[in-house]
Amino acid sequence: MNLNRVFINIECEEDCILNYNYQYKLLQVLYSAYSFQNQTNAKIFHDEGFNIDNKKFKLINTCLMFEDANFLNEGIELKKCENVKIMLSGVEDVINEIVKGLLKMHKVIIDNCNFTIEGVSTDKKKINYKKTILYKVLTMVIESIYENGKIKYLSIYNNKFYNALAQNLRRKYKLIYNEDFDDELFFDIENILTVKKKKINNIKDNGYLVGYGNFNIWIYTSVKMQKVIYYCGIGQNNTLGAGVLINLTSK
Repeated sequence: MNLNRVFINIECEEDCILNYNYQYKLLQVLYSAYSFQNQTNAKIFHDEGFNIDNKKFKLINTCLMFEDANFLNEGIELKKCENVKIMLSGVEDVINEIVKGLLKMHKVIIDNCNFTIEGVSTDKKKINYKKTILYKVLTMVIESIYENGKIKYLSIYNNKFYNALAQNLRRKYKLIYNEDFDDELFFDIENILTVKKKKINNIKDNGYLVGYGNFNIWIYTSVKMQKVIYYCGIGQNNTLGAGVLINLTSK
């Protein structure tokens, strides 16, 4: 599978306040765009995704990126004509279909904010892929397990969290390259004291997600795995905006 990262440039049509918990609304817009372009493939993607070990993956990472927004207690304040970017990263074939759909729709509504699609730009940052890369976590990282029929969110201060991160990435790697991952994979948070526990609300019917953010993380692994990490994100719920990373430096 080819991987890519693009930015859909959108412009706010009027002053509005965007809820901090916009993630599920954004995902709905992206699914609508995919369906608008190719309803058959969109349904397969929604229902089945990419399957391995009885686990379903979407291999898409997304979030909104703001340039001049004001971050208030009640939400993200956007002004008329303000530019926002939808970051869309992962499997290129899926991204291509979604972008085509968005361009055809021309306008989208995310939460209670109306936007016009202005165009698409590619990821201009050149990544120097090496075995050791320092990433900045843009959105919270989530790992969970099922225990006694309930979801249990893992703590970033527990080794189980990192074991789950590694297992998740091994599965993504096999889906993308059609081969098992047999190299080293190590995680090291640069400053554990900066880590903050975070929560995303308004997931479907009053659902929520719990994870950790506000940190940089060193990851040591193969160059091929670094590409999976950068484009597909780390941890779970990447289509809901979790686990988005940008490269800071490599060595």
